[in-house]
Amino acid sequence: MKISIDNSSKNFYGLKMIGTFEVKQDNAAFKEVAGMGSQKSLPTSSLAYALAWKKYLQSGEINCEVIKPPIAESWKRCHEASVNPLGGECQHILESRELNRAKEEQYELFHTAMPIIQYHYQFVKGTGVVFVLTDKLGYILAILGDEPVIQNAQKIHFMDGARWTENEVGTNAIGTSLQLQQPINVTAVEHYCQKHHQWTCSAAPIFNPQGMLMGIIDISGPSQTFHEQVLGLATAIASAVTIQLILEKKARELQLIDKRFALVFNHASDGMIEVDAHGMIKRANSVASVLLQRAETDMIGKFFEEIWKSEDLPIMSALRSNRLNYECSLPYHGIRRAYFLCGEPFSDAAGNMTGGIVMFKPIDKTPQIVKNKTPGGYGNASYSFSDVIGNHSGILEAKRIAQLAAKCLSTVLLQGECGTGKEIFAQAIHQASPRRKGPFVAVNCGAIPKDLISSELFGYEEGAFTGAKRGGKVGKFEIASGGTLFFDEIGDMPFEQQIALLRVLQENKITRVGGNKEIPVDVRVICATNKHLLREVMNGRFRDDLYYRLNVITIQIPPLRERCEDAMLLFTHFLRRYESLQGKEFTIEPEVFEYIQHYSWPGNIRELKSFVERLVSLAEDQTLRVINFPQEDDISEELSAREPLESVAYISPSADRNTRKHELARIEKQRITLMLDRQHGNVSRAAHELGISRNTLYRKMRLYGIKN
Repeated sequence: MKISIDNSSKNFYGLKMIGTFEVKQDNAAFKEVAGMGSQKSLPTSSLAYALAWKKYLQSGEINCEVIKPPIAESWKRCHEASVNPLGGECQHILESRELNRAKEEQYELFHTAMPIIQYHYQFVKGTGVVFVLTDKLGYILAILGDEPVIQNAQKIHFMDGARWTENEVGTNAIGTSLQLQQPINVTAVEHYCQKHHQWTCSAAPIFNPQGMLMGIIDISGPSQTFHEQVLGLATAIASAVTIQLILEKKARELQLIDKRFALVFNHASDGMIEVDAHGMIKRANSVASVLLQRAETDMIGKFFEEIWKSEDLPIMSALRSNRLNYECSLPYHGIRRAYFLCGEPFSDAAGNMTGGIVMFKPIDKTPQIVKNKTPGGYGNASYSFSDVIGNHSGILEAKRIAQLAAKCLSTVLLQGECGTGKEIFAQAIHQASPRRKGPFVAVNCGAIPKDLISSELFGYEEGAFTGAKRGGKVGKFEIASGGTLFFDEIGDMPFEQQIALLRVLQENKITRVGGNKEIPVDVRVICATNKHLLREVMNGRFRDDLYYRLNVITIQIPPLRERCEDAMLLFTHFLRRYESLQGKEFTIEPEVFEYIQHYSWPGNIRELKSFVERLVSLAEDQTLRVINFPQEDDISEELSAREPLESVAYISPSADRNTRKHELARIEKQRITLMLDRQHGNVSRAAHELGISRNTLYRKMRLYGIKN
């Protein structure tokens, strides 16, 4: 069987002269072409290959009885790529800097494969072979071998940085293995280029864990001393590298899983202890340390039942059988405290326990105490991030940061004007956090009398002061333990009480008023203020050390006037809520929408919600009309309170729609002009005093044609 290739001329690459050679075993010229040099005799198999190679160069025909199909196809590709069969020296070699960059890009391949190559090379050192590693493009990243062989290889530029592909140097084990993505052996005259005929090469591809080609392992040496078994060695090394890459990927995945587990483990609201197969403690979280009154370092290496000195319970045997589910008690600050105890074993493929997790939490009466002590109770965080309504970039950014903050336990500081929804954010963060099952306790720092703040926050012992309740009182920190404590209007906390709050935040311990025993507490703190806290610090009204302790994650909630486009969304949201409560559907006059968009809402969302309630309550025939809006004097008071410039005219309720729109624009233009005059043209200060951003002020100046 013969495969023919249509050649326009047999005189390609200057090989017409080859056709004049006589095919004789002792013909010196033919031996040179065949790459046999000065050998005294030509083996029958080599002669057959040489004849086939010569015939292909002369006629373009391949003797498929001698040449294997992969080699035949490779020769065809080389001919189509115009590879010079009399050549074989690589002309495409990376410079030192480019080679180093290629190694950096193939860092994982290079640093995984080289130790394996070096290990195997030591067993064949001195046998006249070289081990080669290439990337998936065929660039040689490293050559390891006997020095005489390396020097001989350099004559054909078989060296670091050379691109050893079929298109560059013809049929060869590296290039053909790259093409086929399978192991292959290329011996002597099977090489397309004459200068390679003295070489025999065996190559195998390396694949990454996803099955994608990463590079090639090649073993090359003189053809007269080479063995067929070398292909098996190259394949075994390539497989070993692939397996190592898979193992390293699995190791990274396990590290990631362990990090995620550690994150959950360390931030869980329950006490958690990890044990090995024998019940010895490997690690414990901070909650476990607080509940058991022992440092983690004191527990590691001890058996769990040494630490958990409770009733005679078969804790570890119950864990092994996956039946750990008990209620028991332990001493805690001089009293016995009830706990719920459960666990989950870790097992290997054979079902043998390799370790496990023991989880526990106090069974106390905190929820009941809270409901009895406080009207309405605590622990009810009813808002989530779905209740944060708006499409303005400012509110979306605040929501994004809050959602990230919910995943950790860092202190959060919410800043915004009154009525912007700071408590909604606080509750949403709690609801999305790992502490969502714990209580949410809100404290208004501006509403508690100065002399009662300590007893409210930290509680008090019986007899601590005149009028103290019998049995004492649990403070907000203890009530919120395991959950979130929300300090609203933190800027109004008396200066002398701020140091006590700072100490609790740093030490996670409180001492009740009239007591001398430190009580561990586990709370996540969220604060809110409508004041500029840093300015309060500079004015000496707020402690700088407390400010920096609270200012871990700051979330700025924009006022409603800066996100005018959200006013209609909120209006619709509140209106639908009232429609649902009353079982009615209201009709809205167009003027209502216009008023909503032009009003500046100094009371923010709280004012808008009350405003909707007013409209609904005063609606006749279930129609919301402009006559039910605040009168001009209300708006005048609001504008005057925000900007006491000089009297300006306001809109008559009897004016038609176009007149009202024109008057609103005229009023706004007049306010901007007067403020720019007052601030001597300083746009930043004018925008600040008007309560809008600089960009908004510039936009309105262009709209009204105001020259600064």
